[in-house]
Amino acid sequence: LTVGFTPRLRRALRYFAAILAAAAVTAASFYLFSGHASVEVTFLDVSQGESIFIKTSEGKTILVDGGSSNIKDVGRRVLLPFFRNQGVRRLDYILITHFDLDHYSGLSEVIRNLKVDLILRGPMEPVDKEPAFEEFISEIKSQKIPTRTVKAGDVIRLDSETRLDILSPDEKLVESGELSVNNGSVVAKLVHGGFSLLLGADIEHEMEYLLVRQRLFNLKSTVIKVPHHGSDSSSTTEFIRAVDPAAAVISCGSFPRAPANLDEVVERYHDRDIEVLRTDLGGAIHLKL
Repeated sequence: LTVGFTPRLRRALRYFAAILAAAAVTAASFYLFSGHASVEVTFLDVSQGESIFIKTSEGKTILVDGGSSNIKDVGRRVLLPFFRNQGVRRLDYILITHFDLDHYSGLSEVIRNLKVDLILRGPMEPVDKEPAFEEFISEIKSQKIPTRTVKAGDVIRLDSETRLDILSPDEKLVESGELSVNNGSVVAKLVHGGFSLLLGADIEHEMEYLLVRQRLFNLKSTVIKVPHHGSDSSSTTEFIRAVDPAAAVISCGSFPRAPANLDEVVERYHDRDIEVLRTDLGGAIHLKL
């Protein structure tokens, strides 16, 4: 399976001398290669959920979320096999964008089986503390893993060339109690040289509007992880224009689990000549830049 570039994607990634082809990690994957030591990003196929593994050129690792709403034991069935395949026994960081099950349901299994140095989490607490949440918190304590709460303006230095900028949520907004769990999820921007990846978590149009209008951060990014699994509650035209990516990645399940109006959301990106890659169509997506 080969995915061709749009002219805009070719132009935007010419700096990286990129080619695009398919291969296998744990499923069909899209590879975006450059010819030098680089950062690797894998969007795992967890069906209706999200899990993103990042490895820098200096070997630092971070897992952003790890859950699924419809794959039971996603940690044992998807995440751990992926790490075994990649030879990963240790994670420098786990970032939990928010405590919806489809973003953390497999993480207890991960921290039981891999050494984790630090867990990063947003300031929002779950609305309903389900058994899976209590199990996860208990496992963190059992493994004695330090935890740090991140907020807008924080910078996580992954290595000498790669950083993770935290764009949202704002601490005062969280304290106001006005944010939903989704709009309080952690939005982060991975920056490596001339490449950037905006991780949109599950924010919806209200938070997109704030990020665009406040102009506190540079939203423009090479690639975007589309907010909220491609749901119509997110990806406003104004937000897409501000990010102006060359490519967009959607992590979602196949029909009937895919978000309603997904095709309409995809069309918004296509209208701006943005390449769209989807885990429900091609499996795990691997970017090497």
